[in-house]
Amino acid sequence: MNVNFGLFPPIGDDAGAGRRRLRGRERKRAMSPRALADLAGWLAEASGPVAV
Repeated sequence: MNVNFGLFPPIGDDAGAGRRRLRGRERKRAMSPRALADLAGWLAEASGPVAV
């Protein structure tokens, strides 16, 4: 299944005057490291002690 980058919160690419918006592949490449960091945090939390 492909990733739907529209579900991710904005990366701040449209904030501030004079800054250009990231589009297409450029935007996806900027979002990917943040998504991987979030996933790593989620996996660390999910692999904690298991309640029985």
